[in-house]
Parts: sequence; C-alpha cells; structure tokens
Amino acid sequence: MVDLKSLSAFVRGRMRDPLEVCVGAVRSGRPVTPVSFGPRTVYVVTDPDAVHTVLVEHPERLGRSTRGALVLRRTLGLSTLTAEGEDWRWRRRVVQPSFRAADLAGADVVIREVAEQVADRMAAATTPYDVFHETSDLALAVVCRVLFDDDLGSDRAVVHEKLTTILAEYLPLTTSPWPMPDRMPTPRAIRYRRARRELSGVLERVVARRRARGPVDDLLGALLSAKRPEGCPLHAADLDAEGVTMLLAGHETTASAMAWTLGLLSRHPSVRRRLQHELEEVLGDRPVTTADLASLPVLDAVVKESLRLFPPAWVLSRSANVALTLAGTEVPKGAFLFVPIHALHRHPAHWDDPEGFDPDRWLDGRGERAKKAGMYLPFGMGQRRCVGEHLANLEARVALATLLRRVTPELLAGQELVPEASVTLRPKGGLWMRTASAPRAAALAAK
Repeated sequence: MVDLKSLSAFVRGRMRDPLEVCVGAVRSGRPVTPVSFGPRTVYVVTDPDAVHTVLVEHPERLGRSTRGALVLRRTLGLSTLTAEGEDWRWRRRVVQPSFRAADLAGADVVIREVAEQVADRMAAATTPYDVFHETSDLALAVVCRVLFDDDLGSDRAVVHEKLTTILAEYLPLTTSPWPMPDRMPTPRAIRYRRARRELSGVLERVVARRRARGPVDDLLGALLSAKRPEGCPLHAADLDAEGVTMLLAGHETTASAMAWTLGLLSRHPSVRRRLQHELEEVLGDRPVTTADLASLPVLDAVVKESLRLFPPAWVLSRSANVALTLAGTEVPKGAFLFVPIHALHRHPAHWDDPEGFDPDRWLDGRGERAKKAGMYLPFGMGQRRCVGEHLANLEARVALATLLRRVTPELLAGQELVPEASVTLRPKGGLWMRTASAPRAAALAAK
C-alpha cells in the first residue's frame, strides 16, 4: 500500500521556490525554459517576442486551464478573472465601464478619506504594526466604497480573515500531487472551502442591502442591471463570483503594492525624503487630488519602480490548446506556460541594476525603454490586461501621498523585504514597522 503521507512529503520536498525557479530561467538566457516544477514540466517564457506571442497573439491557441487557474476557478466560480472565451468576453463588457476614468471621478475623495483614517491609526501607534495589514484595510475599504457603495461594517474583518485563509492555502493546493485537491477532505481544503462560503455570505448581505436601497451607479449597480447573453439577469452565482473576485483582486493587489512601496522607501530614506519634499512643494496645505498627480513625477516614478521590483501579479499562466513552437522550443499540447512578471522585471539584459531600487530610471527614460521592449507588465498585456488598472494606479498614488504627508513608516531593525508567491506577491510574514513623524505632520494633523 502507498504511504500517502510519505508521498505528499516527497512531492513537497521536490517543489522549489517558484520565484527562484523563474528568476533562474531568466538568468539562463534561454527564451523558453522547460523547468521541472513539482510533478510536471512547465515552460517559462522570458523572451519579449515570445511573451507577446503568449499574451497577445492567437489567444485561441493558449487557454487558461493551468492547475492554478482551475483551482481559482473552482473557488471563485466563473468571473471576469477566471472565465475564458465568449463567457469571459460578455463578463468583461459588463464590468469594464465601471473602471473608466470618467466613471471613477470622485474616487480620489474616497481614497483620501480612508487613507487619512489609516494615517491617524499609524500615527497613534505606540507598538510595532504590520503595514501590510494597514494597507490591506485601506484598500478593502476603498474597493467596497468605490465599487459597492458599502463599507461592509463588521464584515470587513470577516473578509480580511477569509481572504487571508484562501491566499495562504492557494499555492499548496495548486502544487499538490492529488487531483482536484480543493475538493478533498483534507484540513487545508476544508479551511479553503469554508472561507469561500463565508465570503459568499458577506456578498449576499451586500446585495440585500443594495436591493433594499435602490439603484446606485457603480460596479454593483452594473452587475445588478446587467443581462446574460440569453437575455436574463445575472444569476446569483454570477453576482457571487464577480463580487468575491473584486474583493480579492480589487484590494489585495493594491494593498501589496502600497506595502512594498512603503517598505522600499523605508530602506531608501533619501528617496523618501525627496518624495516628501515634492509633496510639500506641490501641495502645500492642500489635500492631494487626481489633478495633482501629473505634477508629482517622483511619486509616479517611485510607484512604477516598486511595481517593477514587487509586482503583485507576479506570474501569468497559460495552457497550450495545441502543440506549438515558441522561440525555437517545441511545446506539447496541454503544456503549461509561465510568463514570470517578477523575473522579467529583473531581466539583466533589459534592466541595469535589476535588483536595485532606482526610481530615477523612470525619470531619465531607461524604464520607458524597457517598458516599450515588453519587459514591464505589472498589469499584464493583451486583451486580458487588468481591468482595474486605472483605479489601482489612482489609489496607490493618492493613498501614498496622503500617508506620507502624515507619517513616516520605518521598518523594524532586521525586517527584510521577503516576497511570498501566492495568488499575489505578498510580504512574507508581513512588513513590521514603527512610525516616525513626517515633515509637517503635526501641523497637518492640527488643521
């Protein structure tokens, strides 16, 4: 009889850090690198032309039926993130208008209000805190108010806890040797399913409150008024899948981006002081608005550089629907392909000082040249480019400008910036900080 416990331990032992695997593929210099990744071979794509082929050209030849995508689809249901083909196209047409710049007018006010509340909490902290927890709370409050016109109340804590459970269990489930591991009666899978059910309960309460209040022109309003291709309203399962997807993708990525940025600024105080000086010079006593962002080039460069080093969406995966040749490498039908965004952003052939934090590369043109070469993909590429890109960019810049005018978070001694690969690229163990006063913090707080 097979010892299942020993077999699982053996397979886990063969698994390597996926970030290390992808960076190693980039450093090999090969455009497409077959890599033994646990029990199967995946093809890591690192050549710009091959990346373009995978993400932009011939989408009918490359699907999204990878192990990770299937686990996520079974967890979230069919949504804009997980669906394919025509099922994806009609969903994208429903949600996309809610993310246009014109439809997000006024979102900067919400972002600023929430960021001020988080800044108050950070300024008052007398003990170390996990800044990733703070940015997660900030991003979740923003996405709920902007997209659902609902602050969730006590359910915010439920969402934080259950999304954390899902993210913690996601990678182990996707790399499990067992088929359909999310449906098996293991403690890990049971925790995963229970967390998902509780998120459904939160969405049911949000939808019930909206139906009682009446129409609002936001994403939830668009979902409630939308029709499926056959002409009927969206099913309850559609509302649930899209709602939970937006809770996850709409806040987790931006929360990670803001936390990484604050961590990098703590590690590079000269850049942080330069940014705070820019905020002081441009804004004076005014709160930051959307209109100010074009006049804050250092802020823009800092966010772009942070997204280069720690892109929340660290990898894109595809599956080969047919056998194909990619940059001279034969890829069999059914194979999985990885486009390792985190590793591409550190490709030594396209980035000088690839491991260094250098916002100036975005001010002197070096970063833009690499971007044009297809080596900068924090929001993906092609028809499935992130639908929330504009909101994420707006939120990160307005929130960081608001926070940094009030507080200066400083990493605790010995705290390292260590990424952990899950659905997103999270700070492993959190980012623990204490708060020092930012320039003019006392004066701003008194106004």
